[in-house]
Amino acid sequence: MASTRRRHLEELSGRHTDRQDAGGSNAGPADSRTGFTNMKKIRLFGLPGFWAILLLAAIALLVTLLTSCGRMGEDVGGSSASPEETPSASAVQSAILPASPETTASDTPEPSSSVIEAEAWPIPRGSMTDAGLMYGYVDREGKFLIDPMFESAEPFTTRGLAVVADNRGACAVIDWTGEQVIPWKVADIALQDNGLVLVRLTSGESEYDYTGTEVYNEEGKLLFTHPDYLASYSEGYAPSLLEGRRGYLDETGRLAIPLEEQDLGAFVNGVAPVAKSYGQPRHYVGTDGMDATAAISNGISVFLDTDSQLFGYRNADGSVLVPASFLEAEPFRDGTAIVQYNSDPTQFGGLYGLLGTDGKYRIDPESSGIRRLGNGLFAVGEMLGEPNWLPWDYMNYVMLALFDSKGRALTDFVMTDIQDAGEGAVAVCDGKAIRFVDSFGLPRADLPTIQGQGILKLDGGYLTGVVDRFSVVLDKKGNPLAVLRNGMDLGEGLYLSDEIAEGSRFTDLKYPVLSGMADSDVEARINKALKDAMGASGIGEQEKDPDTGMSYVETVEGGWHAWRVGDLLCVEQDAYWYALGAAHGMPSLETLHLDLTTGSLHSLGDLFKADEQEAAMALLSRLVTETIVLEMEEVGYFVESVEVLPTQTFRLTEEGLVLYWPPYELASYAAGFRDFLIPWATLDPVLDKAGSALWHSMNLE
Repeated sequence: MASTRRRHLEELSGRHTDRQDAGGSNAGPADSRTGFTNMKKIRLFGLPGFWAILLLAAIALLVTLLTSCGRMGEDVGGSSASPEETPSASAVQSAILPASPETTASDTPEPSSSVIEAEAWPIPRGSMTDAGLMYGYVDREGKFLIDPMFESAEPFTTRGLAVVADNRGACAVIDWTGEQVIPWKVADIALQDNGLVLVRLTSGESEYDYTGTEVYNEEGKLLFTHPDYLASYSEGYAPSLLEGRRGYLDETGRLAIPLEEQDLGAFVNGVAPVAKSYGQPRHYVGTDGMDATAAISNGISVFLDTDSQLFGYRNADGSVLVPASFLEAEPFRDGTAIVQYNSDPTQFGGLYGLLGTDGKYRIDPESSGIRRLGNGLFAVGEMLGEPNWLPWDYMNYVMLALFDSKGRALTDFVMTDIQDAGEGAVAVCDGKAIRFVDSFGLPRADLPTIQGQGILKLDGGYLTGVVDRFSVVLDKKGNPLAVLRNGMDLGEGLYLSDEIAEGSRFTDLKYPVLSGMADSDVEARINKALKDAMGASGIGEQEKDPDTGMSYVETVEGGWHAWRVGDLLCVEQDAYWYALGAAHGMPSLETLHLDLTTGSLHSLGDLFKADEQEAAMALLSRLVTETIVLEMEEVGYFVESVEVLPTQTFRLTEEGLVLYWPPYELASYAAGFRDFLIPWATLDPVLDKAGSALWHSMNLE
């Protein structure tokens, strides 16, 4: 960091360079500064420093003994430390991150046969039916509990509800038995943590053309209708921006907190951040709708300098606590405020710091992001130099550390994820295991350690979230109830199930694995082809800018679907590649056609007679070109004609051959993939119906 930047930060915060200010130590885990200093100057009840210390130690010992006796026989969940007994940072890190795998092995729960009330947690699975690929729900052994009858099926929540969809674009909510709780609606349905169901109705013409919101309870009773889009509930309140009903609705639909503000944040611990409009200074309101600045923010308020468009802070008496210097500034809460600062305000983005009510930094504005956690701790993104730009979500992709409100690092920057887990706990993951910690950063003794990469939250009597990139449901001891792997029953005992493509933690790309074949050699041949094409295309480790320490983050995510035409297995993987900070990512499709009898991987040319290959490509080129000419005005193609080659991407269906091109190949990104269906009858002159193994595998005649 440049020395001029350091001086400016110190002047801005009013702090001397020796950092011995009232804002607490900036020391890391190895420098907790717990030793006695200037002991000769200490006097208590007129006693010299040494005897004062001795008296305090005796009192502390007596209190500890009495407290320990009072706790005997109790089930203590979490830390027993008081605020005056805050553990050292090194002790916290040692508790969260044991020194070796052997020390955590006993914490890992053994899988059990624990089940829910419905005997087995229903898991979505696709199956080939007379109507095509449809989805239902199976138990852990793969037996259908709810028959495949849906176009798509989402996982069940811990409240026993799931959202399903049909081929008309409508959705419904079902219970564990498959009975409809909420009937079919053309809508976006959101299941809330409080048990309510938001049915955001749409016109059907556009995904985001909302016409109103119906709110149901978990038994399917309509509670009220809101004539606009309704955002999610938090602590029993949902923000409404509807003119005449602006503010927060309660769970009955009553406008419980009427407000004039247009920027309405979520309630957390009884208060919500609000502002007159977006981009204006925020303050807190309570559930009574009153300004809570005095109680929550020590009377300190955020102000916006209209000339510079930067934020600063004023004391309760109107004096300036910190000049307008911040690109972003949250109102103070529990004695701290997160700010975003850049020494050059004209640059895009800036780094984040944590201020105390004295206007001094608890954490210097050198972090890639800071997130306030519900139990008073903070998730802090790794420290950087001064980058020219910083994507708004960059913190989601860097290593994190756990900090307390004094700005003390409780761990090193070794965490891949830190999130609120509920019930006063925070979930932390170091890439190897997920643990739960209390408000001091110490392990919660009543919650398990789960081996794997991911994050979990407390969801009623369960733990839900993601472990090793699969959604899971666990009981509170860590025993697995469900691992939500996508699956598909192909018939005849054949089954496809999810696997994760190789790559770093930024790879969330799934591909299928086939099982159930009588011929193990054919099964192995097919699975090798699937893995080679779809399972080895993940994202590698991230490179870093040596000057700023900023990572060049790339991600890939996606899934697959499959269909069967006779003995031909067709598998298509859709992926979305994204470089952080780009305007958009790039989608891709990979389609494989595999013979279930031989394991052979087929190409486009396998459809046609050997001496008709050139004629077949010419026919395909002419047919696609004719469609482009017809759709030119509507789509706006970049080209007026195409030349189809034997390497062209394609998919086979019962209706015919589909040729497709990705965005930018024929048309704009907004035009998406361009598909061209050519019926089998049209291709009849050039098809090798007698000798093509590919044609025979489809059993179309």
